[in-house]
Amino acid sequence: MIYRAELDFLRKMFKKFRLQSFVLAPGEALPEEFSPAFRKFFGRDSEYDRLFLAVASRAEEQVIYLVSDGVRCRYAFMKLPADDGLLMIGPYYTEVLREQDVAALSARFSLSAERAAQLRHLMAEVPVLAGEGILTRALQALGETVWGETEMIRILDIDREFEGVFSFAEEKIGATADEQLLLNMQLMETRYANENELMRIVSNGLVMQADQMMFHFSDFHFAQRSGDPLYSFKHYCIVCNTLLRKAAEQGGVHPLYLDRMSSDFAWKIESLRAVGEGESLMGDMIRTYSRLVRKHATAGYSGLVQKTVTYIDADPAGDLSLRTVAAAQKVTASYLSAQFKKETGQTLTDYVNEKRIHHAIHLLQTTRLQVQTIAQRCGFQDPNYFVRLFKKKTGVTPAQYRRHSGAERGETQK
Repeated sequence: MIYRAELDFLRKMFKKFRLQSFVLAPGEALPEEFSPAFRKFFGRDSEYDRLFLAVASRAEEQVIYLVSDGVRCRYAFMKLPADDGLLMIGPYYTEVLREQDVAALSARFSLSAERAAQLRHLMAEVPVLAGEGILTRALQALGETVWGETEMIRILDIDREFEGVFSFAEEKIGATADEQLLLNMQLMETRYANENELMRIVSNGLVMQADQMMFHFSDFHFAQRSGDPLYSFKHYCIVCNTLLRKAAEQGGVHPLYLDRMSSDFAWKIESLRAVGEGESLMGDMIRTYSRLVRKHATAGYSGLVQKTVTYIDADPAGDLSLRTVAAAQKVTASYLSAQFKKETGQTLTDYVNEKRIHHAIHLLQTTRLQVQTIAQRCGFQDPNYFVRLFKKKTGVTPAQYRRHSGAERGETQK
């Protein structure tokens, strides 16, 4: 193992943060020291073995895996090259749990007062990382040492709280533990992709795209956190309300307006009596937050410029030449050009390119699409022109941006 010194140094650093770390050889059982307190407390050694060993068997190189257990403890994994095994770190928390969090977990597992006190003591012993990005960046640094700085180290967050300690939502009949884990990982990747797209739509006030997304509402995958579908759906609605609020804040909406809207939706979520009602409410939430961002972003613009901005945002990859956009608004190109520059401070072409580059950044961060494909999806027919414009706007090429943004994504995926 030519990187032994770097690995040993990293594990010593983890120890300073009271983080356990192990190197699990291929086919080796979990060591007794690995999260023994919770394993013994719940008597679920087999469930821990099933989850973590399945991760080990499916793990790919150049990927950092993050996973949560049933008491919200976090763990990180990274497959080492060849047959060097799997580096495992944890458990840890990313925030100090509040008393109500412990009470909720105690109620979830139907614990007696004595057992609840024991659980509280166990959870208090788990180290807390102020930012999980510190850990992922350290692992990325090790990955760059192992595979070279030219390789992108991806972060896959399988952040799911399983019913019991580990039981899989949406189980596939007849599936092995390995197959079920792979299915859950795929579902989680789909869920994150949907949520990222939702955040992008709302933060940019894309009302028309928000409506379109609701046609694909069935693509969302909700984590079952109890045997009650309505309770699980309410939980996901609360999560979405938080995501949408953050997205609208990123879109420039003042927290005063967001607090009122978020509180109103929180009350509506609590009042839900059926999952069908929740689907309608979810659509209302997405559209309302999007409209709020749109209203804030175009405040003070004339009706012509507001309609022009909406037209551009509806299809950034379409034909958005000045002549085409002006024809759609039934005005001359010269009039639209002058009015748009007067009200927004930039030319229509610059605005279109800014939106397209912004969308390209989103695709670079959330997909593995080739740069040429991203260029086409953003309305650039000439990939070379796209690369030149991207570098002019950001200071780096698309490939460089994707290669060096992994650490930042690890911070935002928490």
